[in-house]
Amino acid sequence: MNKYIKQLIKDNYSIGEISEIDRISSGLIHETHRINTNKGSCILQKLHPKLSSIEILEDFEAVTEHLAKAGRNTPRLIRTKKGDLATQDDNQCWRMQTALDGETFDNVPDDQIASEAGKALAQFHSALEDFEKPFKSNFILHETQKELDTLVKSFSGAPEALLSDQMLLTKDLIVDSIPGRILPHNLPVGVIHGDPKISNIIFHENHAQAMIDLDTCQRGSVLLDLGDAFRDWCAVGEEGDLVFSIGLFTSGWRGYRSHAKGLCTAEVGYVRQAIEFITLELSARFLADYINDSYFSWDKSKYTCRRAHNLARAQGQLSLFNDIQKKQQQIHAILSLPV
Repeated sequence: MNKYIKQLIKDNYSIGEISEIDRISSGLIHETHRINTNKGSCILQKLHPKLSSIEILEDFEAVTEHLAKAGRNTPRLIRTKKGDLATQDDNQCWRMQTALDGETFDNVPDDQIASEAGKALAQFHSALEDFEKPFKSNFILHETQKELDTLVKSFSGAPEALLSDQMLLTKDLIVDSIPGRILPHNLPVGVIHGDPKISNIIFHENHAQAMIDLDTCQRGSVLLDLGDAFRDWCAVGEEGDLVFSIGLFTSGWRGYRSHAKGLCTAEVGYVRQAIEFITLELSARFLADYINDSYFSWDKSKYTCRRAHNLARAQGQLSLFNDIQKKQQQIHAILSLPV
């Protein structure tokens, strides 16, 4: 693979002499490699087919350009020798971008990182408040009804070997629980990240430096980001058996709230619902891919197949949802704390 990548880079990019290629394994969607050269480091990604359109590439360039002008640390797209946004090879789309110094975490290790993550997300939202360009991509975040339809359709055509009674009950729980937790449509709209998990934040000496993986930026309620962020940042335990950390939530919320410019009272009142909603929606996506076996990448060092990993992910999200339900009063109390 490294030989192939070296040739692809040599043919399409002028980034210096390659000394090392390291595969970054934390992503669920793209295939990512860090390229070290005599001129510095870059990031090369083989983009998932659903996130490799010319429109998404143009939006990525526009958002990162705006962030840079606002003084925020951000990856920047590196065009090919021909001036293209990416290169196509064997029906695969490869994009090069600048690398940012620092480290990422797969899980939030402590309160300081949670607080810094909240700060980084708030500053990201604030920096893009005056982003006026329309997004060219028609990629829509959180198409909840579509996710539910996909889940139901997947189960209706699934082999019986995959459908235990428990699996059917799990599917029904998700389908029945999501509709009542969908967020109102009249909330304020801004530019959101779309996938603010902790591994998409770069840290240096435990201080957040930048948000990365900006292919899912779109306009929507910041609650979609907050729900997804706290779902990920506050999840503690094994992947298939997660609980919601009140301590990490307290730190993450304080970090966000102290740096968020315009969060209104109505938005604060829907934060818990947003966390529950996104947790259930993601469990629906994982459970559908348990059946369809086609979308998310999987950890071959821990699981025998994609289905096994996606089943564990779905079970973990439902475990997390159940724990959030038990801690509703604690969450409300934290949300009510003064800024």
